[in-house]
Amino acid sequence: MPIQQSAMLPMKPGLTRFTWDFRTGGLQKIPNTFVLGADYRGHRVAQGNYKARMSYGEESSTVDIVILDPPDISVSKQAWSAQQSLIENIEGRINELHKSINSTMEMNGKIKSILKQIGSSEGTEDLKDAGKKLEKKISDWQSTVIELRQSGFQDALNWPAGMNAEFFLIKSSLDTYDPSVPESYRTRFEDLDAAWTKHKAVLEEIMDKDVKAFNELYRSKDLPALDAPEKEVN
Repeated sequence: MPIQQSAMLPMKPGLTRFTWDFRTGGLQKIPNTFVLGADYRGHRVAQGNYKARMSYGEESSTVDIVILDPPDISVSKQAWSAQQSLIENIEGRINELHKSINSTMEMNGKIKSILKQIGSSEGTEDLKDAGKKLEKKISDWQSTVIELRQSGFQDALNWPAGMNAEFFLIKSSLDTYDPSVPESYRTRFEDLDAAWTKHKAVLEEIMDKDVKAFNELYRSKDLPALDAPEKEVN
């Protein structure tokens, strides 16, 4: 399940206040993982007209919200549209990248569980070897897009930031009340996007070939789902 940094209206009796911070929904997180410079909040929305709706059963109440232009700058709608579009693309890549990391972490956990379950069972040496190689291949892929060894700010001095940290840096730099988009930011996003496309293709190949081969080998062993304890002989 995606872990997101999004505010939710509390489901508690009594009078409840909810304040919109003029941002979109939060981004997907990677559990127990530090990402340098990560701001998981959604981006600031552009000036314009919005609606807030509260529903309960068949009843609903709607209010209008108007966000005005910044008072000290003159900005065209085209500039707001370009900024919002680029930030949405960046957030889409962050969510996609983090979703891929979460799924591969879950898969490696399953591989570890399988290897532990088969233990020293006879005739499973090739399966254990394949499992260890697949686990390492997945871990090596993870290390190309994210730095999982970082657990705090100080660790950024020891290990380089991952690709997701670079996406976050561009997002934070663009997420301001001035929607002007420097060309250098757009160029850097295009570079990162091209690199992510290649890494994603590698992951798809791992899933299509290596994971499939491991599953077929596992099925060929006809292993029991549960190992019943042996009966004691008196």
